[in-house]
Amino acid sequence: METSGLFRSVWPKHDVQTVADCHKRWNDPFIGEMEFEHVTLQPPSNPELKIMIYTASPSTAERLKTLLGRNIPNEERDVFL
Repeated sequence: METSGLFRSVWPKHDVQTVADCHKRWNDPFIGEMEFEHVTLQPPSNPELKIMIYTASPSTAERLKTLLGRNIPNEERDVFL
């Protein structure tokens, strides 16, 4: 907040609304099924600006931590990332 004058002036207004929130599932051939809660925030004064937040379910988060903690060969890593 100290380095951005724009952020400092806009933050106190809290002028952001939730556009949509939903539950998303995605099945990846390498990782398996993943579940996320998804929220999109959009300021009414700047509708073309969107902030999308994905939060992994507990089981998905645990699986991703396990996968990220092991050595993945480079050829598989490119598919994973």
